[in-house]
Amino acid sequence: MQKGTLRTRIGPFLPYLGGPAGALGFWLMDRAHLLGSTPYWVILTLLVGTAIVNAGAYFVAQRLKPGAVRRNLRLAIAAATTTVIIYATGWGPVIAIGYVLGLSDVLRTDGSKAWSRGVIWSIGGIALGQLAIATHIAPTVLSPHVSLAVAAANATCLTIVMYSVGSTAAVAERATLDVGLEREHFRSLVAHATDVIAVIGSDLSIEYASPAIESLLGLTPEECIGMTIGDVLGIAEHERAAGLAERLEQVGRTFTTEMQMQHRDGSPRTVEVTATLRDDGTIVTNIHDVTQQRALERELRFQASHDKLTGLKNRAALIEAVEKHTINEVVVDTISVLFVDLDGFKEVNDALGHERGDSVLVEAARRIVGAVPSHALAGRLGGDEFLVVLPGTANDEAGAIALHILDALGRPWHLPGKISASIGVATTGRHPESVEDILRRADEAMYDAKRQGKGRFVLAAAG
Repeated sequence: MQKGTLRTRIGPFLPYLGGPAGALGFWLMDRAHLLGSTPYWVILTLLVGTAIVNAGAYFVAQRLKPGAVRRNLRLAIAAATTTVIIYATGWGPVIAIGYVLGLSDVLRTDGSKAWSRGVIWSIGGIALGQLAIATHIAPTVLSPHVSLAVAAANATCLTIVMYSVGSTAAVAERATLDVGLEREHFRSLVAHATDVIAVIGSDLSIEYASPAIESLLGLTPEECIGMTIGDVLGIAEHERAAGLAERLEQVGRTFTTEMQMQHRDGSPRTVEVTATLRDDGTIVTNIHDVTQQRALERELRFQASHDKLTGLKNRAALIEAVEKHTINEVVVDTISVLFVDLDGFKEVNDALGHERGDSVLVEAARRIVGAVPSHALAGRLGGDEFLVVLPGTANDEAGAIALHILDALGRPWHLPGKISASIGVATTGRHPESVEDILRRADEAMYDAKRQGKGRFVLAAAG
């Protein structure tokens, strides 16, 4: 049997052992001539009888529903047994502290509100005891007048003491209630939070996981208990988590990082993990799912740098790509740009409408991408103008790539009109040149190609 269970089972019976224990004490006091003239057998009978009656009353009260009847029954038993015991000794109100002991047990079980009723029952017991002394039913060591004065003083002290004990109990009850409410509130927050709260042991095994882990990983909290980070996230993330645990000890008690996880169905999850190292070596983690947020950020970055119609890089991204090869207008690497303008697009667009024109632009973008090497960056400047950026590409090689583009765009389109392209090629030279100058030279070369008959490319003069 566990200690807690044993204490719970025998605890209610302990107060009733006071009778036999008191009988032994009164026998010793009688041997020392400290008691009055009351025969010892009377005291022994009263003490043992009180213990038996009190035990029976406890079980009777337990059968009643909690409330005023049960509380008053227990208070009446406590006051009656205490009165009989202390007044049978002859010392009467001198040892009225016994009422405090009885009431304290009632307060422990029935709560702080029982203190006022307990005082009333106890003062009633003292009054009956004094009446028993006055009618010579109960013995007294003190003179009747002194006994009466002591009784009045002790009744006053009893009221003050029990008021204090009751107030203290009320404060403790309110504190316990507040703690319980806060605990329940915290439990509710954890249970319904979208973030996962987990406690990880020093061996990186999961000791606790909140219910939100099921929506994040498809695992129930019960399944996660005892699993290691490696079991949940994989060996790579397990090793990374071990490194983070070591870093926590080095850089501070709290650390935030981003990690990759995988749902049970195989879908990836991106999470932001805030880990806090506790004094016992365990790590409390708050895991926030940022999968959708990161996907939205990627989508916004894509939209900010790509043409909506063709999916190619837009003007801003193309200019940025050229700028990467210039620092303060100084070229740091050879770069060629091809300015591509479709010939005949305006006529097709006017004849077939914008929807069909858009499909031509999409097809033109597909053909241009297919005609340039993998390291090239193709994009749409706007309208029917495209730009191809060729890092590390010399003039002659750029011209050959322009021919591939012309060939790709010159293949049949199955349209009423004819689509071709004019291309201007500009390559950075040895002299410092700004991005604007490179693009301007490529644009001028493109117009030279149009003036020469379209469907061709022109190499721009060196900058």
